Amino acid sequence: MATTKSVVKSSSFEEIEFHKELDKLLDVLEVYALFYLVVQGFLVGSFGLTWALKNPARILKLAIMNSPLTASSPLPGLFQQLRIPLLGEFTCQNAVMVERFNEAGF
Repeated sequence: MATTKSVVKSSSFEEIEFHKELDKLLDVLEVYALFYLVVQGFLVGSFGLTWALKNPARILKLAIMNSPLTASSPLPGLFQQLRIPLLGEFTCQNAVMVERFNEAGF
């Protein structure tokens, strides 16, 4: 019986790392045809958008939801609050929680 080993590695949440991991995922899933890409969220959505810009030949259609379109896009209120000492460090321990707060409009 085959077993799979889960590998947990630390992440720096940098754009280039996201691009590499998305490329690996598409290879593992054997996605070689054009596909629809949906990017969403202020944090990871922008990484997906930049991946799409660097790989236009792989994308059939692109849907952009709740993602910044320019580098000058203002930070949502919650992200501005993350600059507060201790609050920012505590909240940033869970990136998913931050994204959910942002989507709720806080």
